[in-house]
Amino acid sequence: MSLKKNFIYSSLLTASNYIFPIIVYPYISRVLGPSNIGICNFVDSIINYFTMFAMMGINIIGIREIAALRNNEHKRNTVFTSLLTLNILFTIIAIGLLIILIFTVPKFQEQPKLLWSGVCKLIFNVMLMEWLYKGLENFKYITIRSVCIKCLYIICVFTLIRKAEDYTLYYFLTALTVAINAVVNIIFSKSFIKLSYSKKTTRKLLSPFLTTGLYIILTQLYLSFNVVFLGFYAPDSEVGYYSSSTRLISIILSIYTAWTSVALPRMSAYFQESNMKEFKDLLHKSFILLLTFAFPVIILLINYNHEIIRLFLGKDFVGSQIPLYVQTPLIFIIGYSQILIIQLLMPTKRDKTLFIISAIGATVCVCANILLTPTHAAIGSSFSWLISELIVLTVAIIVSRNYYDFAFPWREIVKYTLYHAPLFIICWTLQKHTLWTVIPSITIGGVIIVSYTLFLQIYVIKNQFIISLFEKSLSFLVSHKHHENSKHQ
Repeated sequence: MSLKKNFIYSSLLTASNYIFPIIVYPYISRVLGPSNIGICNFVDSIINYFTMFAMMGINIIGIREIAALRNNEHKRNTVFTSLLTLNILFTIIAIGLLIILIFTVPKFQEQPKLLWSGVCKLIFNVMLMEWLYKGLENFKYITIRSVCIKCLYIICVFTLIRKAEDYTLYYFLTALTVAINAVVNIIFSKSFIKLSYSKKTTRKLLSPFLTTGLYIILTQLYLSFNVVFLGFYAPDSEVGYYSSSTRLISIILSIYTAWTSVALPRMSAYFQESNMKEFKDLLHKSFILLLTFAFPVIILLINYNHEIIRLFLGKDFVGSQIPLYVQTPLIFIIGYSQILIIQLLMPTKRDKTLFIISAIGATVCVCANILLTPTHAAIGSSFSWLISELIVLTVAIIVSRNYYDFAFPWREIVKYTLYHAPLFIICWTLQKHTLWTVIPSITIGGVIIVSYTLFLQIYVIKNQFIISLFEKSLSFLVSHKHHENSKHQ
């Protein structure tokens, strides 16, 4: 399947990751309230740490290795079996440690039902094997399966979650979606993958599995550690304010992650084939796509912060407004980090370098949290995340310049800033001088931003990649609609 079709399917998947939380989270935040949302997110952050330990680097190494061997069935089966073996081994260790902590840590004993749901989530996560399908670039299957199960999840949430005390059931449902996805993936994988264990291959993969895993664990400190630390030093409501604003940022970022998810296996294949021309071209396209995406989104978040919080979280989450302002620049910072780390350093197997970068970022994160969170709560955690990601990006830029012919694109950034200055002024003027209610205000602002961006890219910048992608998306949607109409006839 072509890169553009994969991107379209990945974008549809990401759009579902964006749309479904938009449907569910406003309802859940109003029913459960800031404190219960904070409890669920606190427990989920704990579970995520154990999940990261269990998975280690498999989500990166798996995609990279499967993509490089997609045309060699025997070696692909051997690599798959070795990675799955490592995954199972580390999952068993993680489950054992988590059970010990459930019985020994007083803070954990406050929410035993949530933590046992988390244990189930951890068990089924090993069978999820999403890295296999991404490595094979089977984004069509991933998208269809994921959307169907999310629809089932939404029905369950709106049917079963009725009062604040239902937060334990809500968290159980989130764990259940992992289990269902895992079962479907196992059944589907039997048609094209076979177990073929090799001790030599397992030993070869152990080092990158651990190194990349430590990178991922340390990187996740910017989010998970902040929530955990905040949970110990601030009220549950502050955890709710912070985690809800980060949820919004993460949902928005997942749109760009749709591209990096598609680019990683393709760039791994280009590097394996020594096709550096295509490798560099794809890297450049990624940066242009980031600029096209980040500037309009940042303008939307800055100008419509209050309306977005009211619409998606509710009036009780007014405490999320300042954290969201602080986190807004992360749209560009993390997006650019993804280009350098996921699309440049990971495919070229700079695993030790990635570990060093993440270690620096994690150290900054811990220090910033110790200094800022006890006194400034959710706002302090937001600044800690921002500072950590900024340091990671800075180090990644320096490292990339040492390895490759790479220069920070100041000219493009200045150009895009000037192009988007009128859009910022238009949105600021409309937001400050009109009396529209929340939904009309965001809707009109969104239409203006999207229209301005498309006009700018197609008629002013004349970005051929964006034009081609836009035309391909329209063609895909039209042909899909025509196919559905033909079936009904």
